Formats: sequence, C-alpha cells, structure tokens
Amino acid sequence: MKIDIVICRFAEPWEDVQWLCNTFITGLARVHDIQFYIYNKGEPYEGTSAHERIKIIPQENIGREQYTYLHHIYQHYNDLADVTVCVMASCRYHKEKNTMVYHIIQNLEHQHLVCFRFGQTFQDVYNLTIDALHTGTNTSNAEICKTQTFTQSTIRPFGAWYDKTIPVAFKNITSLFGMVSVHKHRLKQYSENQYKIWYEEIEALGANSEIAHYWERVWYSLYG
Repeated sequence: MKIDIVICRFAEPWEDVQWLCNTFITGLARVHDIQFYIYNKGEPYEGTSAHERIKIIPQENIGREQYTYLHHIYQHYNDLADVTVCVMASCRYHKEKNTMVYHIIQNLEHQHLVCFRFGQTFQDVYNLTIDALHTGTNTSNAEICKTQTFTQSTIRPFGAWYDKTIPVAFKNITSLFGMVSVHKHRLKQYSENQYKIWYEEIEALGANSEIAHYWERVWYSLYG
C-alpha cells in the first residue's frame, strides 16, 4: 500500500512538522511506501530534509489548508497513492487534531474515509456564514493572519454555495478540523478537471476566504 501524507504548513515551528512526520513514520511502520509532501506557505526552510521520503514544496499562502489539499489531488491525479492523508502542521498541541492524527494512523488502511465527524443536518448548516477571519489556535499563524484580508464568498450562505458547488447530497455529517484520509477510488469519483475548478475557486479569493471554511465541512459528504 502506498500512502501520501500531505502537510500544510504556514508559520508553525519546523519542530512541530518534524514531530508530525515522525509520528506517522512510527505509527505506520507496518507500511513501507510512505511519501510526505510538506507544502510550505511560510518562511523558507533553511535546513535539509531529515528523511528521503520528505518533500518540502513552497506554496503561495492562499486558501488555507483546503486549497493545498485540492491542489495536491489535482496535481497528482494520475499518480495518486492508495491513500492520501491531508493534515495541518498545527496538530501537535491541538487536542482534537492530535487525537485525529492517531485515529487516522489506526484506521486509514481499512476505512475509505477517516475524518472528524459532527452530526448536523443540511438544515442545521444551511445558513452558516463566516463573517470574519478565523485563525485557529496556533499563535504564530494568528499574529500573521491579523494582517491579511478576509474575503467572503460570492455565494452565501453555506447551503446555497453547497447546492451550486458540490455534486452530491449533503450527508448530515459535518467534517471539521481540516484533516482527512481518503482512499484513491473515492478521490477518483470526481474528474481531474473538477478538482481544478474547485481549487481555482478558492485560489481566486486569496489567503483567507469564507469558501475555505465551507470546504472544511464537506469532505464527508464528498467521500463518505
């Protein structure tokens, strides 16, 4: 089994990124074919990769982690791993994200989708709007994000955007915390061009946008 682990890094300490890589390497010792793609949206990495399986790729700071995930799937559509894991570099000290790392490690081989699941009907979330910048819990990220513009979606609220953008019915589960593990056959349900359309919509709205928060909530409906 081949596993690609996509890590979105902004201003988190590189020690936290290394911790995340080591945690996956140790937890997935049973799997010999693992590749890490670290998309770095912050200051350049001055060192050298500690492991031959780790690729550090500079990326413009746009679209939060959701852009990074969709762009990676598009770029690797014809050579996707058996499982693609998408996580943020801020997992080390965030309780729910940290727990989800270990949950993904334990379940990614036999579950075609692993993500944080929160039960909500489409009616519950239909009128959701994000009116201001959300920076999460990472202090380094939060300070930098204060200087950035937040862009609202041209289609609001969430339900109206979902109806126009996502080609499957909402499945009454909201996926949160921007972490997901998906098997290749599930990713391939949608065309290469569809992923391009999706990531370009986020890309057009800059570093922080309402749509990126919408996307955080749809992974289960897409692949569940």
